[in-house]
Amino acid sequence: MLIILHFTGITNANDRLFYGSARSQGLAGAMIMLSGENAVMGNHAGLAVLSGLTLGAHYENCYMIPELGWGAFYCGIPVKNGAFGLTYSTLGNPAYHQGQACLSYGKAFGGIIRAGIGMHYLWIHQPDDLGDLSAIVPALGIQVLPLPGMTMGFQVFNPATQQFVPGGYIKIPVIFQAGFGFHIGDEVLICFEARKQSRETLIYSGGIEINLRKLVTGRFGISSGKFPGYAFGFGFKVRPFTVDIAATHHPVLGFSPSVTISYIKDPGKKKNRKVAY
Repeated sequence: MLIILHFTGITNANDRLFYGSARSQGLAGAMIMLSGENAVMGNHAGLAVLSGLTLGAHYENCYMIPELGWGAFYCGIPVKNGAFGLTYSTLGNPAYHQGQACLSYGKAFGGIIRAGIGMHYLWIHQPDDLGDLSAIVPALGIQVLPLPGMTMGFQVFNPATQQFVPGGYIKIPVIFQAGFGFHIGDEVLICFEARKQSRETLIYSGGIEINLRKLVTGRFGISSGKFPGYAFGFGFKVRPFTVDIAATHHPVLGFSPSVTISYIKDPGKKKNRKVAY
């Protein structure tokens, strides 16, 4: 399992834990422009428009290998001046596993700018002769709405270059993400994202999402990098639940299916927040 983790780059500071929900997976990992419940595991700035209490669970079977099963639980809590997010995710088995717990907050500044911050507690459990690792790492995000239907997003993870304690084992990279999403009416979303991780080449990803009668949504995306890939997925709503299913494809290791199930409480007439993109 460790060989596979190294080959795919997953061991580089819990990288596998920042891939977002199945919605973003269906868009080849593009997530920086998404908001609402999709921001709990994505760009924290998007929490600003969370419309109601949100509970969710996510699971991904990485490359169809049971030892690389990634599970996550999350919660979004709207408050008067923004919203909080809570996330717990883990990957691995009893002998070796890594995970994170995150507390995040997003707030809107007028109708054009949203900002968010997240504090991530990371850990890696290793065999006894190696010892466990842990770190507290911040993430800062922003979203800007320059035009009707357009959302531009930016996020930096680990801006202070924090490292695991004890050090000298695995490096935590600095990760920059920037991108945009553009809605064509209520039916089509086109998105693009660039992702730069320290000591790695720039990776591009993007996709298209088509909403069919506001009931079923189809998605397709592609990504660049050393191992270019593609992704596809779909989602449907049975209020108050939303189910998203996706699969990404690695040219060497194959498919990684994922599913996200969210419960979103109807905010009723007391809440009147802008619709999330």
